Amino acid sequence: MTPKDQPIYVVTRGDYSDYRIEGVFTDRSLAEKCADLMDDASVETFIPNQHRKELDAGLIFYSIAISREGDVDTDLSYTDSPRNETPPKWAMYGTLWLNIWARDMEHATKIANEKRISLIAQNLWAPDHFPNEAITLPQLQNRLAKQRMEIKNGKD
Repeated sequence: MTPKDQPIYVVTRGDYSDYRIEGVFTDRSLAEKCADLMDDASVETFIPNQHRKELDAGLIFYSIAISREGDVDTDLSYTDSPRNETPPKWAMYGTLWLNIWARDMEHATKIANEKRISLIAQNLWAPDHFPNEAITLPQLQNRLAKQRMEIKNGKD
């Protein structure tokens, strides 16, 4: 990691219109010390120039929701911004929300569909796996692995 790629630690407080930055640090321990001195403060980690490669390539940020059947919703004003890009999330009833960098909407939809096909092929998106809460893909994978282990141990 080069010095310009070093994480930046931001102390924040509040929610929605009350959300604010209280301090910016290059040292995590100092950020945590500052946050500990405030009510309901937290430390968020950011990587500077995180999306430089995508921006230099002329890519555009898209948020897409795709159903197991391949229906796509691109009108997602409620999704995360690129600065807080998150892993893929499962929404209620098995819709996958994706944040994607792509050349255009057609390219973004193609990437989302490839992810959908991959998840189905890996049996990570079977109808009985649909959670009824928001869950990250790694959380779903862990849950399924535990279920498989329980089934395996029950057979022994």
